[in-house]
Amino acid sequence: MTKDHPLLSSLQNLGSWRLCGFLALMAAIFALGFAWYAEHILNLVPCELCLLARWPWRAVLVLGGLAWLGPAFTARLMWFLMLLCLTVGLGIGVTHFGVEHGWWESPFAACHGGLLSQGADFTQWFNSPLQAVKPCDRPDYVWGLPLSLTTLSLLYNAGVLMVLLLLPCWLQREEIL
Repeated sequence: MTKDHPLLSSLQNLGSWRLCGFLALMAAIFALGFAWYAEHILNLVPCELCLLARWPWRAVLVLGGLAWLGPAFTARLMWFLMLLCLTVGLGIGVTHFGVEHGWWESPFAACHGGLLSQGADFTQWFNSPLQAVKPCDRPDYVWGLPLSLTTLSLLYNAGVLMVLLLLPCWLQREEIL
């Protein structure tokens, strides 16, 4: 690609660190939007690790917005903080993947509980936690895919982390930075 390419000139106008912020913002919106869709439309009950895995994406959402719309001199710092958040998210994903495959126990006691059966009586319902509890080792599959949502989430997190890590290098090679 040459510098005369319209895509490169528009990227140059946006600024590479701001572009990283924008892409991270979009990735976080997709991740959190899909989590909402899985929970509220597909009626999948999230486990404790699923809920924990959303926090790094929430942080990336804020940091990506700050990198994209905030002062230009902070965009590189926001990029670095986004990489840290995505690395934490990757660690949570690997932990969840291991729990789901029985490689180790979950670090959360709530992950060892079970859902109430439909025939549960009032006392079981009354003594249950306010939030639905799903064991972390019970995978959810959607659309007939052979990969669980935990695996898909882990792959997505790793992919976004790699893109955000390598994008500045690619942009610098293309002499946009």
